[in-house]
Amino acid sequence: MKRVVVETLHLQTEVISDVSLGDACQLCHVELEFVHALIEEGALDLAGDKAVLDRSQFARLRKAVRLHRDLGVNPPGIALALELMDQL
Repeated sequence: MKRVVVETLHLQTEVISDVSLGDACQLCHVELEFVHALIEEGALDLAGDKAVLDRSQFARLRKAVRLHRDLGVNPPGIALALELMDQL
């Protein structure tokens, strides 16, 4: 019998204020290039001039990662999906 271990990420976004891009990549288990692609597509906005995601943008990144991992959506599709979800 095969055992499958599923790693889950339990974070409360209320506790997180600002997260650096490097920390966000580690927490979400994604490459920095993926986050940069999302920024280029307009799916994410950096907080000010710094390479930092605020609480809402970090939550948005987590949604983007789930769309990518679970459904195989690419960055342009993620940007569109997030925009449509915002309109709801």
